[in-house]
Amino acid sequence: MTTPPLIKYRGKLYRRATKQLTAPPPELKQEVDAPLLPGPHETAPEYYKRLRAGVERELQKLHQLIQRYHTEQARDPKNWGHVGDLGHIYMKLRELNHPEE
Repeated sequence: MTTPPLIKYRGKLYRRATKQLTAPPPELKQEVDAPLLPGPHETAPEYYKRLRAGVERELQKLHQLIQRYHTEQARDPKNWGHVGDLGHIYMKLRELNHPEE
């Protein structure tokens, strides 16, 4: 097995990751299932119900993605890419849950 090449970043040498996260599985592909505006004959309760279902689906997909990152991190614990991806998800969730900060 060959050693991954070193990369110089901000004056320090880092080893390049040897394995990249594979493409997301088909069930995690983004779907456009809840447009930003309601249909012309859709009532507020109908639209709310449809949006709520869309939010629930997206939360389930997010949970699957986090589980997938956990599995990938366990396979390659020295890869900081997984840490960065999870950190990005965390910061986006913080923005949603704490808009005043």
